[in-house]
Amino acid sequence: MTYNINIKESSQKKIIVEALKTMIRNNNPEPQATYLCNQLDDASCIADRLEELYKQIRLHPYDGL
Repeated sequence: MTYNINIKESSQKKIIVEALKTMIRNNNPEPQATYLCNQLDDASCIADRLEELYKQIRLHPYDGL
């Protein structure tokens, strides 16, 4: 199952992450639920960092060497 979600607001991202964590906790036993929620938190942080890098790269186009 694949979802394409384009969310610009940080608060909306947090709401989706919390909704996914609730779904994970409702559908998985412990300790698997905690493990999956931690992985989701890690993925969310990586996505935030990649978004920041993209914005920086977009502001400073590559001029060559």
